[in-house]
Amino acid sequence: MDAHTVSPTLSTRSPAADDLKDAVSRSGFQIPGTAARRRNIWNLRNALGHHETPLLDALSRDLGKSEFEAHTNEIGLVRHEIGLALRSLKNWTRTRRPVLELFAQPGAARTDRVPWGDVLIIAPWNFPVMLALSPLVSALAAGNRAVVKPSELAPESARVVGDIVREAFPDGTVKVVQGGPRETGLLLESGFDFVFFTGSSRVGRIIMKQAADTLTPVVLELGGRNPAVVADDAALKQTVRQIVWGKFNNAGQACVAPDHVYVPRQMKDIFIREIRKTITEFFGEDPRRSGDFGRIISSEHVRRLERLLNGENVAAGGVVDSGASYVSPTVIDSPDPDAAVLQEEIFGPILPVLPYDSLESVLEEINSRPASLSRYAFTGSRKTAETIMAGNRYGGGVVNGTLIQFASSKLPFGGAGESGMGRAHGRAGFEAFSRTRSIITRPFGLDLPMAYPGRRLPLGLIRRLMG
Repeated sequence: MDAHTVSPTLSTRSPAADDLKDAVSRSGFQIPGTAARRRNIWNLRNALGHHETPLLDALSRDLGKSEFEAHTNEIGLVRHEIGLALRSLKNWTRTRRPVLELFAQPGAARTDRVPWGDVLIIAPWNFPVMLALSPLVSALAAGNRAVVKPSELAPESARVVGDIVREAFPDGTVKVVQGGPRETGLLLESGFDFVFFTGSSRVGRIIMKQAADTLTPVVLELGGRNPAVVADDAALKQTVRQIVWGKFNNAGQACVAPDHVYVPRQMKDIFIREIRKTITEFFGEDPRRSGDFGRIISSEHVRRLERLLNGENVAAGGVVDSGASYVSPTVIDSPDPDAAVLQEEIFGPILPVLPYDSLESVLEEINSRPASLSRYAFTGSRKTAETIMAGNRYGGGVVNGTLIQFASSKLPFGGAGESGMGRAHGRAGFEAFSRTRSIITRPFGLDLPMAYPGRRLPLGLIRRLMG
């Protein structure tokens, strides 16, 4: 979505335009209690259940997702987020009462988490259900009203998300705006209290610039070139299975997917042979016929991936069928460091395998790049794992696995630098969609005169009191 191409006014009437006018017409906001928040989350849960069959069909149409993948990557993760919020809401919203320092006495202090108010959730196309509704759970738990903007590139899923929201929130607590870049830009101009965006770094910059005009706080869940580093003591079969699963899940269209993998030079050939065997084991001799391998979102993205393959040494796969939105699970053997496939986030089922001679040189190369969203290490040595996972140039990761850090609602999820800012999931999501408000209550009747000009305490005593 190119939010910078939008027009500042609506020139034609359309369902999206009507949705937009309805969404930006907001009345005064009142903070809901925990009972109302719980009811809203339950309503979302019930509506999600009522639309499960249409969701499965929509995800199949948009991205070729199997029923299993739709449950494990989308619907099931939203249900998990809902369950955690319902169990934890009382604790998350509990008032904290810190003891004040002596110089601030007399008085009783409290801190509350309060909602931002009216929030905007801009969802991407690659996980069009989960990345629209999971942030919504956090927004509702925090007590906000919300507008959800699904991606127009996954139109079937966007339509069902709209149906779910209309069933769950007939009172307008949550609204959905359909449309493309134009509607997104107009929403950003309409004055929300908080924006949660998931998408590319390029569009993330545009979102942040527009939000800066009104000093609107944002969370940006972006992407990046996520490296996987295999040490020479890694368990080969398990490592390959995890990488193949993580890379080719959702046909590689995942912000946390391993983008490329570094392998000790002496292991490279056997590593690639094992990848070929595992691809066949997972998806059959012809993955195009597999019900477990998805499709690329659009012909434009197919052409982009095909361009990345030009001139490369394809060690597995390499089949492209733009008419069927299909790119096979593909392995590239030892691409040149300047190759296009190593200069941009792949976001598709293409895995470059890069041989290395020294772990130190690999880590130096990784740490010299813009921050990634994830990092993966495969080794039986705790010391080697700590060496690979050291540094701050990524958001999170897994040792001897892939993707699972994104699925857990118990872990804050987010990026660093160009891969994003802010955190989501579980309590971290609740905190992202709320802010801390501090209040001190002081009594009448005890008003010490030495606090005021003319009768102040000696400065030496003040220094001792304030540490």
